[in-house]
Amino acid sequence: MMKFIWLIIITVIINGCGLANKEGTVAAVKEKNTYYPICIKNYTSNREILNEIFYKKPERVIAHHQNIMEALMAIDEEETIVGGAFAGTDTREFSAQYKDKVKRLPEINGFNFDLETVFMYRPDLIIGWQSTFSSRVLRSTDFWHKRGVNTYIVPNSNSILPIGTIEDEYRFLHDIGSIFNRQKETAMLINEIKDEVAYVQEQTKGRKQQRVLIIEFMGRGITTYDKTRLCGDMVKKLGGQLIECGRNIDAETLITLNPDVIFVVNAKGLLANDAAIEKVYNNKAFKNIRAVKNKRVYPIPLIFMYASGTRTMDGIKTFRDGLYPEMKGW
Repeated sequence: MMKFIWLIIITVIINGCGLANKEGTVAAVKEKNTYYPICIKNYTSNREILNEIFYKKPERVIAHHQNIMEALMAIDEEETIVGGAFAGTDTREFSAQYKDKVKRLPEINGFNFDLETVFMYRPDLIIGWQSTFSSRVLRSTDFWHKRGVNTYIVPNSNSILPIGTIEDEYRFLHDIGSIFNRQKETAMLINEIKDEVAYVQEQTKGRKQQRVLIIEFMGRGITTYDKTRLCGDMVKKLGGQLIECGRNIDAETLITLNPDVIFVVNAKGLLANDAAIEKVYNNKAFKNIRAVKNKRVYPIPLIFMYASGTRTMDGIKTFRDGLYPEMKGW
């Protein structure tokens, strides 16, 4: 009787995912009374909904961004990483708590992966941003599915979602926990972030809102981040008033907006934080901006506020300290 019930459960999972096939069904039945198979709602390269089925725990993973590698290290699955990629060149960019684990990672290739290298790693799962699965990087999700390789696209990457939120990072961590059967570990990570957000909200209730602008210097221009981005959601949830002013602005507009607090996005790694804010402080035209006069211009590393994963906590604390300097170190 139990065998029959288990077979029904397996069939429901496989058919619900729309990925039933003869080999997969056999594999699933062989693993009866175990955790797998599982179905994860994700996306294709074309941003379409995809139900990804995992018949077993991944053993050979390509982690195509630093935050993905750190998420796997956070749940003690770093040994599954056979190839990693991150934008920096210095492993000090990784969180200090993973210092020993980083040393055990295989060679990190920057973003210089080519198909020959990836095939050499023989992955059974590739985790990346939407841009990872493009013709100029690692090919499409369909390309890998045809070769028996699972894929997972981080939800908050490359505008997969029209509006990025902290909840989407909870979803990413939850999915990683589900894929690797590490739900207890990811639940702890999620609850820690939730508790921090709730604590800041409680401690700052009723305070006057700070007018906040999040900017990034792109060439000669200035790009802003609005409420549709993850970082915008962070600021709003922490009680800041995010200034809405269009995607691209010039120096004159920045002066006119006169924000109380400015966060400068640093996409070049944690070691370049000081250089990010110097572009504001060293520009004499900005000297009368309220944030500049009050020394409230802060760097915010890209990895803290874009598809941030476990670094979501770092992002929350960075925005918290900028909005409420007296809370720094709490």
